[in-house]
Amino acid sequence: MLADHIEALKEGMLWRMFGDGDAVELGQMRDRGAPPSVVRKLTEEVSSLLEEERERRQRSPLNYGHPKVKALLEGLDELLMEVATFRREEVERLVEEHVRWEVWIRLAPSEMVPKLIFREEDLLPAEEVVRAVERLPLGGAYLDGLRKLLEGEREIGREELKDLLWKVEREAIARDPVGFLMEGLASLMEFFLGRRVREEDGVDLDVLENLLRGRGMDEWARLIRVQRALGYEEWKFSQVRKVLKMCYEVEEERPPEDITPISLEELIGPRPEASLPPLRELIGRRERYFIRKLFGKDREVYEAVLDRLEPIRDAQQAEAELEECYRIYGLEGDSKVAEEFREVVLSRYG
Repeated sequence: MLADHIEALKEGMLWRMFGDGDAVELGQMRDRGAPPSVVRKLTEEVSSLLEEERERRQRSPLNYGHPKVKALLEGLDELLMEVATFRREEVERLVEEHVRWEVWIRLAPSEMVPKLIFREEDLLPAEEVVRAVERLPLGGAYLDGLRKLLEGEREIGREELKDLLWKVEREAIARDPVGFLMEGLASLMEFFLGRRVREEDGVDLDVLENLLRGRGMDEWARLIRVQRALGYEEWKFSQVRKVLKMCYEVEEERPPEDITPISLEELIGPRPEASLPPLRELIGRRERYFIRKLFGKDREVYEAVLDRLEPIRDAQQAEAELEECYRIYGLEGDSKVAEEFREVVLSRYG
């Protein structure tokens, strides 16, 4: 599951930073490869505390402004920045936030990139946006496509960038859907694995479904969901490529336009007749009543009449056949019970 990969990445980063310990200094965190966003936010937090301390010094009667004291304090502030200590639980949320951004930038670029680049801004210079995209792990299709679409533009807005990235994705998918999607999957897998992806590496199908959905390939994503429902959890990287090629080939097949029209009956045969309920089933518990009152307690005559009526599919034909039975077997066709039997027979036909 995608959530499991995010959790594993978070725990791996925390282990590199903290090891078995519960606290770590900011300088050590930086040296151990903490994510840049985590270092930046913690640095901002320490800088804010140091700024409060500087303001307190200015209000103090002590001469903190003396050149010798000032030089010492500058070195002290630098040292305090390096040795500022944070507990694991304080850092864990920031690390998880960083991992989620790294993952979702790769899964759904057109949705996430504008949020990352613009933040609180509504408009940005087009060149600045292109430079920001250059630094992201998106692949050549996004950068080349965006450069082409922004050529000659001075500024761009958040929603406009989202629309342009969506357009870039649609053009890339139209040219080479399998290559484009596999490039995105490789970038994500390399982030998960910490190395270049190999053909035999396993791909979580939940991750693949999210990647397809993030690029607007909902039909393909549904196919992967079906496979997950059937019990498949992982495919090799090479297998994913084969499956995506199959999806593309199926999607490419279109009905011929020059095919000669035919009728439904010609294609699948005549319309089947509606099935009728068995006559004995309709009579049900009234069987003994009819045998006694209408058929003079003669079950053989009763069965013979039903056998003649059962195959008939038409109400008028059934009614005519029933009248013939009354005549042949000498039954009182105009009696009340004969009329009741007639109603049961004709009820088969609606």
